[in-house]
Amino acid sequence: MSFDAAFILIILVSAAFGLRAGFAGSVIGAVAIAVVTVMALTGTEQIALITLSIWAIFLFGFAVIWPAKGASTASRAYGALLGLGQGIAAMFVISGTLLSTVYKDRPAAAEHLRQAALYQPTFMVAQATGLDQTALSFPAPLEVTVGAAPQVPPTIDWARAEPFTNAPVRTLPGEVRALDRTSLAFEVDGRVTTVTVDIGEHFAAGDVLAQLDTHLLNIALEERRAALIEAEARLSEARQEFQRQSTLFDRNVVSESVLETVAAALDAARSRYEIALRGIETAEDRLKDATLRAPYDGTVALRMVEPAQTVAAGAPVLEIQSNGGGFEVTATVPDTVVTRLELGSEHSIRTLDDTGATLSAVLQDIGSRAVSTAGFPVTLRVTEADTDLRSGLSVEIAFLLGRDDPADASLAVPVSAVLSDLDQGHAVYVVNPDTGALSRRAVTLAGTEGGVALVSDGLEDGDVVATRGLPFLEDGMTVHLRGTGVARYDQ
Repeated sequence: MSFDAAFILIILVSAAFGLRAGFAGSVIGAVAIAVVTVMALTGTEQIALITLSIWAIFLFGFAVIWPAKGASTASRAYGALLGLGQGIAAMFVISGTLLSTVYKDRPAAAEHLRQAALYQPTFMVAQATGLDQTALSFPAPLEVTVGAAPQVPPTIDWARAEPFTNAPVRTLPGEVRALDRTSLAFEVDGRVTTVTVDIGEHFAAGDVLAQLDTHLLNIALEERRAALIEAEARLSEARQEFQRQSTLFDRNVVSESVLETVAAALDAARSRYEIALRGIETAEDRLKDATLRAPYDGTVALRMVEPAQTVAAGAPVLEIQSNGGGFEVTATVPDTVVTRLELGSEHSIRTLDDTGATLSAVLQDIGSRAVSTAGFPVTLRVTEADTDLRSGLSVEIAFLLGRDDPADASLAVPVSAVLSDLDQGHAVYVVNPDTGALSRRAVTLAGTEGGVALVSDGLEDGDVVATRGLPFLEDGMTVHLRGTGVARYDQ
């Protein structure tokens, strides 16, 4: 049944009620409808609906079941007029209450009511009397387009423009190494006879880590000792000869030139003796250098020699690291990242082993020049002391990058919300949440970060923008925001 038919039925039944009930019965109905009207105007919809139901029951009872008997023709005429007024008042209350409550979330039903013919005068009277300023709702009537189905606004995905607060993160690979680490080498050439440690083994300061063959070194030491004995004997002979010639010189038996000759021989013997002493010290040092000892407590990180292998002096034999000395992470970063890093800034690292542990690290060093086309070397110090890290472990470094000032004030919207045009630049469709109307608005981008467009100009905080189907949208189009209210699909 249409709303026009329903309103006409209410008015006719109400007039019939007044005619059958007479003036006295109509007065009772008028009081009831007055209560209904007051409750509706003050926003007490529940009491208004209950009273309206009582009025309808009362109307039906007097009009059909218990008509007034003995009422005069004048009483019935006045009752009919009073009943007609009650029906009109009921029409106002019912339409205004429905549009302000039940039909508020049912746009299709509200649209049907606003298209009713009797709603037009109802709206005009409400505008003239100020009823639209009360709890009742009287939106403008809608015209019925004959032969054309009502257009349904398309439903779109949307998002709100919000300040961009998350700093961008760049993830790069890195490698763990010990803070205190060194390569050990023999200071003499030789053939390795023993390597007492292997990779991963612990050792204490002073422990023997590797040994060279000392046969030739021992022979060299014995030769130096023999040379020292010979030099010592020659020195003793030179001293005795000098003393003898000195005595003869004092007796004027020999000339001064002879004394000078033996004195020079004594000096030469003394020099040879000193050289022989230095030779022994050198041979002893070389013999000690054939034994490689640990400079501190630590762990073997790398073993580079095996027994029977001949090594040169200074060639790395073992790489060791101290116990409990901490770890650092090295990485190579591109120039686009290194300019946004600050010394002392904290970043996170994640190990790529089965544990997947996440640790904090502080940026300690930034290389002053690129080491390759890959970028600049950087070093981070791991802040946690008690970790299960090992040198050479691969990690993933999440560099927290600083932002320039323009990006700090940017608003973030999904990248899919931005239209790009070579002639017109960037733009978005801003939605009016109240009317659903679209407006195309030019914007300025400060950049993008991980699927988010940073808008530096053209949007306000909280603006609603369309995020999908942009090529099919037009300026001024009416749309429905997905997930808000009830959209109508009645094609």
